[in-house]
Amino acid sequence: MGSQIASVPTLVTDSLYRVIFVPEPNGNGSNYTHFRFIVNDDTFDSSESDVTVHIAAVNDAPVAPNETFMTNESEPATILVGATDIDSTE
Repeated sequence: MGSQIASVPTLVTDSLYRVIFVPEPNGNGSNYTHFRFIVNDDTFDSSESDVTVHIAAVNDAPVAPNETFMTNESEPATILVGATDIDSTE
């Protein structure tokens, strides 16, 4: 996809003149992060501009693992299955 911008200033050399932002997994929030940039046309620099990144939260699917249980013939068994939901507030 590209290289992480790890120092400032950084020259962006993407052929389509893009900066691609990839948030941390499950990262979200208003004012998640921001950065500043300047554009140059080989002669002049633009004024500095600010970019503020807002990331809307999405409801991730819960995860239920495969489980195996054993009981004797004709004996009832209580089976508690597990699951995790990163979006759960409980």
